[in-house]
Amino acid sequence: MSDCNVNRGAAFGESLAKNFLNMFGLGEAASNFGFKTPLDKVNSDIADAKSKLSEMNQKFTIASIKILNQIDLDLFEDIQALQKNIDTDLNFVETKLQDEINLNTTYIAGLFVLTFVLFMYLLFLPSNKNIKS
Repeated sequence: MSDCNVNRGAAFGESLAKNFLNMFGLGEAASNFGFKTPLDKVNSDIADAKSKLSEMNQKFTIASIKILNQIDLDLFEDIQALQKNIDTDLNFVETKLQDEINLNTTYIAGLFVLTFVLFMYLLFLPSNKNIKS
């Protein structure tokens, strides 16, 4: 609380001295020696705040871009891993289907041979026409 009063008192004293010098036309000379009016201090504070805000905005933008890039990289790696899993599963299913096709081909060939042998047997079977019942 006392710090605030000291700052106000110092600002009031500087402003009073600057205005007193302005009355005699020496206000500009006082500015050259480092006297600042409260308006000059406020303008300086605003410029500092803008500078800090701009710097913080740049840091935030850079951090956001880094985070977004990391998210994109993580998603890309996850998609690659999923693609690898899908390829592995697809190869497994393809192998199983190929095994089933080979087994079915063997069954069909076996049945064809069996049917052919049966047909030949029936074709060349001696007829029982001579036997009388």
